[in-house]
Amino acid sequence: MTPEIGTEVPGLVRTIDLPAMVAYAGATWDWHRLHYDTGYAAERGLPGPVVDGQVFGALLAQMLRQWLGPDATLRSMSFRLAAPVFAWETVRCSGRVTGVDGRVVEVSLRVDVVDAGGAALRTAVSPASAQVEVGAGKAKSLRREAEQSPTVRRQAEQRPTPRREAEQSRRVPAQTASAQVDVGAVEATTLRPQAEQSRSLPAQTTPGSER
Repeated sequence: MTPEIGTEVPGLVRTIDLPAMVAYAGATWDWHRLHYDTGYAAERGLPGPVVDGQVFGALLAQMLRQWLGPDATLRSMSFRLAAPVFAWETVRCSGRVTGVDGRVVEVSLRVDVVDAGGAALRTAVSPASAQVEVGAGKAKSLRREAEQSPTVRRQAEQRPTPRREAEQSRRVPAQTASAQVDVGAVEATTLRPQAEQSRSLPAQTTPGSER
């Protein structure tokens, strides 16, 4: 079922601890010390390592997939970082439907840093938005099931493709070359008796050549 404009997205609350930040740094190959080294951050007057901004994109995507289910496809997302988030802080992701076009849903998004009671301390990500296609994953799953049926598979195997046409064109010259070799063999077989016969004939002399 496609959501209506104004529908609130069920929020996602997550405390981002240091081990999770180290794991994310390893997964994205972003080993800047600012994202995991407490001493490095303290030397620069920061309360702790800074959460990588890409983490918020991942959390927003997770929130949308949990809301619309595994058959939804995230088509696009954009967001701007408004304030840094530090290790061991808790963030709340939220969203609201702002547009619907067929199965495509437009959502405005937001990430806030919250305290233990859920009160917002500051905005971490804003503005932000995303486009999600509802049911796209289910349609793809049905297409895969259809492609796996014996009838469809046989039709696909018989259907001409650029690769099959290229393979066929490569086989044609090979047959032509074989025919040329055979013709040469026939010519050689024909000319060989003629050469042998010419060698067996007596040498002819011209008048006056013997003295």
